[in-house]
Amino acid sequence: MSDNRENKHNEEPHDSEEEKYSFLQETVKDEQRSKKGIMGNLCRLAGRGLILDLQQALRFMPFAHGR
Repeated sequence: MSDNRENKHNEEPHDSEEEKYSFLQETVKDEQRSKKGIMGNLCRLAGRGLILDLQQALRFMPFAHGR
């Protein structure tokens, strides 16, 4: 009788865990990146860097001329 209880006890957690997480599904995403996407990201990064450099140059320009 105790063996029967142990078997039922051991089976229940597996069933309840599967039911508990039944909404989760494993998805495999495509890791390929296009050249267009990579170049777009690089151009965007370079553009932001130029804007930041321009801002810093304009901010410190009065100190360079001694005003």
